[in-house]
Amino acid sequence: MSGIGGSVARATAPETEAWRLGVLVRVCVLALVTGQVLVDRALLASLGTLATLAAVAVTVSVLDVSPRLAGLWQGPAEAAVTAVVVVLVGHGADALLVALVAPVVLAGMRRGVVAALLTWAGATVAVVAAHVAASVAGVGSGEPSPLVLWTVVGLGAGVLAATRTRSRRCVLESRAPHAAAHQLVEQLHGLLGARALDVDVDALCRELQDAARALVGAGRSSIWVTDEEGGPRLLSSCGPTSTVDEAEARGVARTRRPRTGPRHLSLPLSAGELVFGVLVLGDLDPVGPVDADLVLERVGPLSLRLDTALLAGSIRSGATHDERRRLARELHDGLAQRTVAIGYLAEELVDLADSADLVRTAGELRDEVAHLTHEMRSSVLELHQDLVGDAGVADAVSGFVRRVAARRGLVVHVMLEESGPRLAPELELQVLRIAQEAVANVDRHAHASTLWLTLRRQGRALRLEVEDDGMGGAAPRPGHLGLETMRHRAHQLGGELAVTARPGGGTRVVLSTPGAPVGSPSRGDDHACAADR
Repeated sequence: MSGIGGSVARATAPETEAWRLGVLVRVCVLALVTGQVLVDRALLASLGTLATLAAVAVTVSVLDVSPRLAGLWQGPAEAAVTAVVVVLVGHGADALLVALVAPVVLAGMRRGVVAALLTWAGATVAVVAAHVAASVAGVGSGEPSPLVLWTVVGLGAGVLAATRTRSRRCVLESRAPHAAAHQLVEQLHGLLGARALDVDVDALCRELQDAARALVGAGRSSIWVTDEEGGPRLLSSCGPTSTVDEAEARGVARTRRPRTGPRHLSLPLSAGELVFGVLVLGDLDPVGPVDADLVLERVGPLSLRLDTALLAGSIRSGATHDERRRLARELHDGLAQRTVAIGYLAEELVDLADSADLVRTAGELRDEVAHLTHEMRSSVLELHQDLVGDAGVADAVSGFVRRVAARRGLVVHVMLEESGPRLAPELELQVLRIAQEAVANVDRHAHASTLWLTLRRQGRALRLEVEDDGMGGAAPRPGHLGLETMRHRAHQLGGELAVTARPGGGTRVVLSTPGAPVGSPSRGDDHACAADR
């Protein structure tokens, strides 16, 4: 992974370090055993035993690669197999007995005293059983004394290794979650950088629903995901939704099995074994029974892509939230304070000026600094404002408008109407950001005295109107991306943004999504809805 200033070194994962350690210890033990066999001039007699021990070491090392296969059982199993090979195949030759120590030492170094004791117990039981079996069968298994000695040595070495490497294991365990997260984020970064991963949730929702409706001839569809409380939350819909759709989604989320009816089909959406959502298809063509398994098979790849996009969006949303908070703190504690100090100096210049031109220039500087301070405070407010807890988009928008009005002295008229299931949090956040930008434009540029805001929502369909009685003429300006950003957010909602002149003066900004409520009250007077200061 390369950075701006050069390459960034990758940290070795704890699992990789442990695997390398295991391979190193096994290779050293095999080398030590082979050297002892050569010293005893028994290479040919012990060649089969050495090959078997090498096969055991390779097998265990391969199992170590997968964390799912490696576990506490692995040490006792390796110790038991090694003991059987040494006693039965190698006939308990003294040159081979050091191999009994390696599994116990490795278990102690990697997993602690308990693992070392379990591994030693496995080795001891296997040694006793193999020695008894060899004696009964009349096969030489060597003297029992060396076997007992080396099992005791293995116990001591394993416990010593466990106590001496305890601090190292604590460090590796503390690094493990961060190393795993680093690896996943690095892979995600690479895929996003190569544009090999589509994380546009709205586009994937539409693609999945279009494919499913085409398969079964459905007239409408909706996708529901499980919220924090385990209930269904509407993520996307094509066509109107109802309480029946929500009940279907709740039932499928609970049973994780498809539900069919005369005119509807509800399917669990899964990524592997995890069910993360429900696809509800309504107004099906009554042409015959629908094969739910076939539909699930066809939409399976799209379902996996959608879940991946949701996870990526969650990570990106969390990072964006933290960055907005950091920027707000930096603006408030740094730039804003220094700007206020400059304002005080401008005030002093006005008082100390001894000519009309200097007084005028100092006054203009003071006004510009005051305007800049106002802009910064507005930016800090926007950055801090977010969707918190159970508060929906209507509450967040209303709270933001009232705070702006209280600071600016605007007369505001707010009308909120909400019904049906809530929007997905990421969609609610897009609506909030559009409302913030529209209200901030009124605050900064419109020179208005009155602002009207109307938000009407029925499920996913909504209409947001922000109007003012200011100077009007809102249009994109060089270097200002506000309107373009608002239009991009509207597109992510599957809606449209219109910026027009308000009858009687001012500007009207309207966000509408398919199926949005119509029939908003007139904005020609101040009695359209309750006013707040």
